[in-house]
Formats: sequence, C-alpha cells, structure tokens
Amino acid sequence: MAHARTSNPLIKRIPRELRNNLGKYLGMFLMMAFATAFTSGFLLAASSIEKICYEMPERYAIEDGRFSCDFEPDDDALAAVEALGVAITPDFYREVSLDLGDSGDGASGVTARVYPPRTEVNLPMYAQGREPQGPDEVAFD
Repeated sequence: MAHARTSNPLIKRIPRELRNNLGKYLGMFLMMAFATAFTSGFLLAASSIEKICYEMPERYAIEDGRFSCDFEPDDDALAAVEALGVAITPDFYREVSLDLGDSGDGASGVTARVYPPRTEVNLPMYAQGREPQGPDEVAFD
C-alpha cells in the first residue's frame, strides 16, 4: 500500500509570511543581534574588570584598612597597635589649595591632597601619561 506524500501547508506559508512581513522580521532580527552584541560586550568588560580587581591588591599593595588621627602618634602607641597584629605604614599627606582661575562655573580653586612618594602601600598606577621624573613634576588623580 503506497502512501501519498502529504506536504505540510505551513511550509508553503512561511515564504509568503516572510515576504509580506519582511520589515517586522528584519527589525526583530536586528534587535536580537544588537542585544546579543551589547550583552557579549558587557560580559567581556565585566570579566576584564574582575581580573584587574583581583590583581590590584598584590600588584599595587592596596591597603586593607585605614585609620586617621588628629595628632601624630608616638612610637609607643604605634608599637601597641602593631602588637595586635596590624602592620602600620604612615601615609601622611597635606591638603593644598590650588587656584585654577575662573573656569566659568564659579569654582576658581580646588583642593589637592599631596602625598610623598609611596613605596610600600597604595602604589600609584598610571592609566595615561607617565610617572613624575623630577622634583618639579607631579601626577594628578
């Protein structure tokens, strides 16, 4: 007994549907392609930033904590804190007012926090430019 080959009527309808609604399907395809590209880019950037964040504490000797005093503590006070298992690295700074002239927004000056060169913790990193080379050069963050 031979079976007659039957074709699915939807097969004939698909090309007609695509031809009649090309703009709708093209728009949906472009929207899905942009969403996929955007999500892929976001995930790639997030994984890169995550890798950088994990490397930073060791590479740049990032501090684990910070405390400040209204006075310069004496050696006995520092020794007492270090006896508790805390390593202390002095990180003194001075706040300096800089006059940049009138920039049009009413703010003519800024306050800069100036640190001496750091060699143990919170090492500087430079995304642009270079490290200061002489005593008359400074890096701003």
